[in-house]
Amino acid sequence: MPTVDYKLWLNGTSLRWEKVDEDIHISNFYDSESVNYDNEVNKLLSRFPWLDLKAFAEYIGMHWTKLARFRFGIWTPSPETMLKIKDGIKSIGKEMCAAVL
Repeated sequence: MPTVDYKLWLNGTSLRWEKVDEDIHISNFYDSESVNYDNEVNKLLSRFPWLDLKAFAEYIGMHWTKLARFRFGIWTPSPETMLKIKDGIKSIGKEMCAAVL
C-alpha cells in the first residue's frame, strides 16, 4: 500500500505535500473570492516587487495569508492595520539606509 506523504498544518485548515511543493487550503473549497488590484495595499506593495510577502508579513507581525487578502483587495484593512503596513515599509527603509556597506 502506498504511503501518504502529506501533513495537516495551519491548525488543520491546509494540506501540505512537501515532495511536490503543494498546499491546498480549505478555503479553496468555498465560494471564490473576487480580486481587486486597485487598492491602497497593492499600490504600496507593488512599488517593491522584490519584497517577499511572507517575510514582510512576518516582519510586521501578520500572517501572510491575511496580508495577501489585503493586497489583492479581498479584504479591506482597518486604518490601524494600514498604518501597521506603512510603518513596516518605513522601518525597512530605515534599516536599509542604516546598513554599513
